[in-house]
Amino acid sequence: MRRLISQARAAGATPARWLIACLAIGMPHAAAQQFPAATPPSLFAPPPAAVALPQQMPLAQAGQTSVAASGIERVSGMAPQQEWLGPEPVEPPVYAGPAPAAPNALTQSRLTPPGAKEGMLQRASFTGTWLAGGGSEGLGISTLDARATLAVPIPGVWPPFLVSPGFAVHYLDGPTVSDLPARLYDTGVEFRWLTPINERWTADLAIAPWLYSDFQSGDSRGLRIQGRGIGIYNWSETTKFLLGVVYLDREDVSLLPAAGFMWNSPDGMTKVELLFPRPRVAWALGPPGDAQWWWYVGTEFGGGSYAILRANGTEDVATLRDYRLLLGLERQVTTGLSTRTEIGYVFGREVEYLSDAGNFSPDDTLLLRGGLIY
Repeated sequence: MRRLISQARAAGATPARWLIACLAIGMPHAAAQQFPAATPPSLFAPPPAAVALPQQMPLAQAGQTSVAASGIERVSGMAPQQEWLGPEPVEPPVYAGPAPAAPNALTQSRLTPPGAKEGMLQRASFTGTWLAGGGSEGLGISTLDARATLAVPIPGVWPPFLVSPGFAVHYLDGPTVSDLPARLYDTGVEFRWLTPINERWTADLAIAPWLYSDFQSGDSRGLRIQGRGIGIYNWSETTKFLLGVVYLDREDVSLLPAAGFMWNSPDGMTKVELLFPRPRVAWALGPPGDAQWWWYVGTEFGGGSYAILRANGTEDVATLRDYRLLLGLERQVTTGLSTRTEIGYVFGREVEYLSDAGNFSPDDTLLLRGGLIY
C-alpha cells in the first residue's frame, strides 16, 4: 500500500484524488476481513435453525372472555391483536326465538318448598290411619298409604314437573247393616307443574288419574280424573293469596272451590294456612334448626267414591264421606326422616251407593294417625 501512495505522489496527484485512491484501495480490504465470502448453498444442507423472534405481547389469561365482531362471546387464550379478522365461522344453528327469562332469586325461593332436595326424589311418605269402629252402625277403617314425589326435568321447560305416584289400602271393620267389601284400594299418579307467570303470580296446575276400587269390580267408574288449577298471588315475602278450583270427580262432590291465604310470621315460628277445604294453623315449639317440633290444628274433608262388587254380584259405586278435626305434632328435620302424629274427631259420616240401596250413616268416631316423611 505504501508503494501505491508513493507512485501517486510522484504522478503529482492532488490531495482529493489521493484520498479517493486510498478509500478505493482500503474498503475492499476491510470488507474481506469482516465478512468472509459465503459458501455456496448445498441441496443436502440441513434446514436453518429456527430464528428467535422478539417476544410477543402477553397472552390473555386462560378462560378470558372476548367478544368477536359478530357479538358472540367466546373463551380464548389469544392476545387481542391475534383475533381472527376474516369471516366469522359458521355457528351451529340455535333457537332463534326469545331466550326464556331466568328465574330470579325471589321467584325461585317461592317455588322451592321447605326441605327441597337435590336430585329426582323430593319426598317419600308412609302413613297409617285408624278410625275406630264398633256397634251395628259403626264403621272402622284402617288405612296404609305410601306416596312419593319425583322431580322430572324436561328439556326447555322450567321448573321441572312433579310426578307423585301413590298406593293405599283400606281395611274395613263392619258395618253389619251394609255389604261393603272388606278392602278398598286407591292408586294412581299425580302430575303437577308449579310455574311462575310473572313477579307476583304463580300457577299451581295438577292432573291425577286415580283408580278407586275393591279390585273385584270391573266397572270403569272406578277410574277418576282429578285435578286442580290454583293461582297464587305473592303479596309479600310472608303472605300469599290463593284462588282456584279442585276437581275431585266424586259421585257426591265433583268440584270444590280453593280459596284462602297463607301467612308465615317473620320469625318463622307461626304458619297460618286458611285454605278451604283443608285449613291448618301451626306453631313451632323451638327455634329453627336441623330439627324442629311443630304442633298444629286443622280440618280435613275425607272419603272417596269406589267401584265395588255387591254381595248379590251387581256392580255399584260406594261413596264414603266424613269431616275431621285434627290435632297434630310433627318433627321436621332438614335431612332424614320427619315424623307426624295426629289425633282427631270424625263426624258427619255418610255411606251412599249409586244404586241408593243400603245407604247409612256411621257413628262419629276417633281418629289416630302416624306417618314417616323423607
